[in-house]
Amino acid sequence: MKPLSVPGYVASICAVLKDAGYEAYAVGGGVRDALLGRAPKDWDVATSAPPEEVQRLFPRTVPTGIEFGTVTVLMNGHAVEVTTFRGESGYYDGRHPESVHFIGSIEDDLVRRDFTINAIAYDPQTNTVVDPHNGRSDLAQRLIRAVDDPNERFREDGLRVLRAVRLAVELRFFIEPETKKAMRRHGGKLLQISRERIGQEWRRMLAAPEAARGLAMLSELELLPYVLPAPAGQAPSAARIVRTIAALDRAPGGSLAVKTALVLYGLGGAELDEYWLRQLVYPRRVMRETLHIVRFMRAFNPDQLKDDAALRRFMSTLGRPFAAGFFEAWRAWRSGKQARLLQERAARILRRGDALAPAELAVDGHDVRQALPDAAGREIGEALQDLLDHVLQHPEDNNRERLLALLAARRPGAR
Repeated sequence: MKPLSVPGYVASICAVLKDAGYEAYAVGGGVRDALLGRAPKDWDVATSAPPEEVQRLFPRTVPTGIEFGTVTVLMNGHAVEVTTFRGESGYYDGRHPESVHFIGSIEDDLVRRDFTINAIAYDPQTNTVVDPHNGRSDLAQRLIRAVDDPNERFREDGLRVLRAVRLAVELRFFIEPETKKAMRRHGGKLLQISRERIGQEWRRMLAAPEAARGLAMLSELELLPYVLPAPAGQAPSAARIVRTIAALDRAPGGSLAVKTALVLYGLGGAELDEYWLRQLVYPRRVMRETLHIVRFMRAFNPDQLKDDAALRRFMSTLGRPFAAGFFEAWRAWRSGKQARLLQERAARILRRGDALAPAELAVDGHDVRQALPDAAGREIGEALQDLLDHVLQHPEDNNRERLLALLAARRPGAR
């Protein structure tokens, strides 16, 4: 087999451990992605070395989960989790084991992992793949399959139910039928999982181009109420779910804020929007952008934007930073010729750089003070707003000479 493209720092960690007499393998998503020809986002190492030995062998380490056998090794500006081969039992909270025991076999270590495609180990020194659960075959068939008994895997860790959907969406894979049945059966385990972890999986799923398929799977497997909990009587109808899936399908490359706004607009309501975002522990910046977009969507009437002046006034109220995302979301939701043309008109206004805010005028407050020396602070703001109102109607007038002339016309006694 052609050697996998393993980063030098990962190979070095494995080499140090092996030189000390221990086994060491790259494992998990890094190996999976390398086998798929994708660029891995992170790498993990599994070893027979006890965690204390890992700390001794490397000068810079962090005991991030030493009680579970995990030590983070810092090397060449990278952080790699190095975990001792282990077995687990007694998952007290539906995710974390009550007890961990260290074992001497990579094969036994791989048994505890979630899906076959993540239960592959690779020795970069010998170019050896350890694949006891036929993960490479499932990679070739584009299948997400639980390791051994899927019911046992989901009982151990309820987050795996949501992770299976996220992986299927990110990788454009399908979920093996028995694994899918077990996911439906154990969806309630998500109630034991922290909202932060659920939010992380949800956001990664939604960011993928096939987010629409992810929402469809969550609905099909009856997992949606655990991700987007709603009070009795406020759960979204099947028709709203179908329309929201269709809207997401029309925005495959949309930002996280745009896609989330579509979900809130389609499935939520004013009383649920912020609640869901907090439940999913969204970053504040994305939360603010999403709420801004969806609130404008709820009040939007495109029939009022017959000409570009009206469109500029709307975009001024909306705010330049949110305009592109808003019209992308609106076009995805409404589809049709009207929404497409409206998005194109807005894009032209943004490309031309038409002024949409007082700060974008060719004059500023200092110019107003010079032109109107007797003006108070509030009057200066009013003058700038009046200039903006004029420029929104006549964008070609946003030049210094023309705006100064308009200011001069405001002087007492001016004609």
